[in-house]
Amino acid sequence: MPRSTCTVTKMVVCYEQHATHNDVTIAALRQCRRVRPTNQPLTAHIALVRVTCFSLLDPRGLHDAIHPLVFWLMTPPDTNLFERSDATPVSAARRLYLVFEFLMLFAGLPLLLYTQRDALGGRVVPLLVILAIGCVAVLWFDPKFDRKRMWNANSVASHLRPMLAVFALGVVGMVGIFAWRHPDLLWSFPREHTRTWVVIMVTYPLLSVYPQELIFRAFLFHRYDPLFGGVQAKIAASGTAFGMAHIIFANWAAPLCTALIGFWFARTYARSESTLAVVVEHVLWGLLAFTVGLGWYFYSPAI
Repeated sequence: MPRSTCTVTKMVVCYEQHATHNDVTIAALRQCRRVRPTNQPLTAHIALVRVTCFSLLDPRGLHDAIHPLVFWLMTPPDTNLFERSDATPVSAARRLYLVFEFLMLFAGLPLLLYTQRDALGGRVVPLLVILAIGCVAVLWFDPKFDRKRMWNANSVASHLRPMLAVFALGVVGMVGIFAWRHPDLLWSFPREHTRTWVVIMVTYPLLSVYPQELIFRAFLFHRYDPLFGGVQAKIAASGTAFGMAHIIFANWAAPLCTALIGFWFARTYARSESTLAVVVEHVLWGLLAFTVGLGWYFYSPAI
């Protein structure tokens, strides 16, 4: 057994014996102990860093509510983050086709819709739903795809608490920023266009968020795994494609903000393997954006 892995095991045992923790932290430490010793020195060092951080954060027992959030933020989406890939090797011709398909779907189509945005006449949402149905069909008939990832409600509970904690911080931050920098925009959308805001609150989760997550997370992660392989590359591709899709709003804020939050949503999907989990997170942040003041950057009559 490599020396680094032995060190991790000893630290985990010592830490469990001399500290009082909740079940989430104990599970986190035991996960470090389960690091496979062969050909994974990098993973062992990552685990060592995690345990060391827990020691520094909680030498006498920090409040139990903090542990799940800290562990959730510190832990990468997969124990073997840099090597994981679900794909089997494909031919060069197949890889070239997937590159072409990816560029057409996630670069060519957004650019086309951007140039035709004035003539769309509210057809973007139906197009989004149709595209999502096509992606689901491809996944459904792919024997290598685990269909439970399209929903996977069982995974939501374990991610909900830290998800809500991060969201609460986001609410405070966004309200504070708009109150300070743009008080004229704060609550302006629900106040000035109440009926439209209510319609968005009701229809947004089903007609917009779920189709988007099927396309940019479930479909993209599986379909293009032969291109990107590791989790980090798929997260980067997912976030970038998600931001690119929002150039249709013709402002700088929409693609920039959605690319950044898209990386986070992709991380959640990689951790949970649940489209429902990332749908819940997407709905929370999306409704917050429409309500607080960012709604003007994500609304257009053409949509």
